[in-house]
Amino acid sequence: MWANLGRSAQAVLPVLLRHTDERGKAYPGEGRIAAMAGLTRKTARQAASELEDRGLIEIRNRISRQGRRCKSYQFKVVPGDEGLPMPSIFIDGGNWSVLRPAAKSLAVAFRLFAKPRPDLDPDFDEDIHNHGSWLGEDYEDWREYLEQRTFDFCNAEPSVLRDFAGIGPRTYSAALADLEEHSFLAPDPERDDYWRVMVWPQYVKKVSYLNAKISGEEW
Repeated sequence: MWANLGRSAQAVLPVLLRHTDERGKAYPGEGRIAAMAGLTRKTARQAASELEDRGLIEIRNRISRQGRRCKSYQFKVVPGDEGLPMPSIFIDGGNWSVLRPAAKSLAVAFRLFAKPRPDLDPDFDEDIHNHGSWLGEDYEDWREYLEQRTFDFCNAEPSVLRDFAGIGPRTYSAALADLEEHSFLAPDPERDDYWRVMVWPQYVKKVSYLNAKISGEEW
């Protein structure tokens, strides 16, 4: 489904998920969606309509507490741990908004196939390598690792990543470079077949950058 979504719908979906509560409802304004997705307000509105047409969300008109007409977005299936993976810092920090469309498509593919690997992480003790140790003494070490790690590891084949993202070989190289530039990915210096998929970016945009974009899209 992800590969078949339009590029604008791909840009908007993680933004809506970022604002979704435990009931599957999201209340961001159109201007906020547009700014965080890196789109114009009109394009963001069209993208949300595509998500509705595909049966992912239901868009409802409502009146805010300030007496303004606005919309809410109800996901048909409440997102859980198996939902679209994208750490909120990339949305809130503005990194997502500046990615090119193909890079957004590929970012989600990398996140989907990335896994925590303390045995490969130079900053942690490789003794936490048993990912199934959720009980007993190992649980605290594993939880600490999950909370403190700055990246996961991905060694998915490029063809698999491209198929999931819905992009071609020529676009793939440019999308990779874009993801590296904006702190979504980094090559693993120890292993040529692994990528470090960042959980925390090395940089984010200043708060004023995204606030200015949101303000510019509100009216």
